[in-house]
Amino acid sequence: MFTGPFAGEFAQTWRNNEDAFIRGIIADQRITDQEWAEVVARMKACFESEGMSVKEYNPDGSYSFDLGSHDAETGNRLATGCEESSGVAPVGRLRISMQTNPDNRDMDELMHECLVRVGAVPKSYGLDDYRRDNSTFSFPFVTEGDKKYYDICAASPLTAQRGD
Repeated sequence: MFTGPFAGEFAQTWRNNEDAFIRGIIADQRITDQEWAEVVARMKACFESEGMSVKEYNPDGSYSFDLGSHDAETGNRLATGCEESSGVAPVGRLRISMQTNPDNRDMDELMHECLVRVGAVPKSYGLDDYRRDNSTFSFPFVTEGDKKYYDICAASPLTAQRGD
């Protein structure tokens, strides 16, 4: 049913989500800006139905929200439910992956290449070193300030440059 570099991810999302709205979005293997806006609107409506509100939603999929009268544990549980039911979680993962890694290359390789390219880690730092250090976020950053390049590379691993 699905083809191309993200065929496996689309098939997995299809299998894991029986919701007609989510399936309708991913059926053509594209996620348009209009479809994404509708997903985000559904998430915001879900939050409001739970007595909470989304304060800010960022293009990278991160957001902040007001708990309303809920404690943090309840609010986070409800937020996770809204992310799933609205499509933000399953569709968002695909959307961001397709934007940041259109050929669906191994993300460890992309992050390693990026961190070396921007000079955050030494040129002698290999892919195996990255894989070992990533699980504990114990990278040998060249300077303390180079830690910021991890987030910069994660957001744009193919195009991030020193000074971004």
